[in-house]
Amino acid sequence: MTYSRRVRAVLMPLVAAVLFFSMGATASAVSKSFGTTSTPLSVSAYGSVAKSYGSWSIYDQSFETTFTQLVASYKYTDADNHKVFTAVSVSGTQRQGGAKFSAYLETTHENKVSSSWTAYPTSPWTNISTPSAGTADATGTAKVCLDVPWRTDPCTSKQLTTSF
Repeated sequence: MTYSRRVRAVLMPLVAAVLFFSMGATASAVSKSFGTTSTPLSVSAYGSVAKSYGSWSIYDQSFETTFTQLVASYKYTDADNHKVFTAVSVSGTQRQGGAKFSAYLETTHENKVSSSWTAYPTSPWTNISTPSAGTADATGTAKVCLDVPWRTDPCTSKQLTTSF
């Protein structure tokens, strides 16, 4: 891993923590992991193999803001200049009132071939419109995909469910 990628891999979680703790004393967080280093999500197609593991988090700042973040790492073997990416689709419902919310997070598309785990250079996040803490249910579908030019991207996924 290059020096700049190591720095980003260390700094991105720190930036998320600073955002989390600076946004209000009533903050709460829930995280759901998908895969591990020994049992990652894995997709294989057209001679390439991509594996990924990570976590999907919701940081609830109660009345101020709520955001969701994806942090992931990957391993990749390439047959024909394909790329790997990890994504999570989020949807949820407020328990009282039934208001809906959704978000989509996707990492950069990478093609660094490596037999060791590599952190994506960024950890995508976005604000989501949600009710106050303790009043919503959310489902996230994490997936790892091969970005194959001129073809449908093959993916594998895992569903994650949480309340906050």
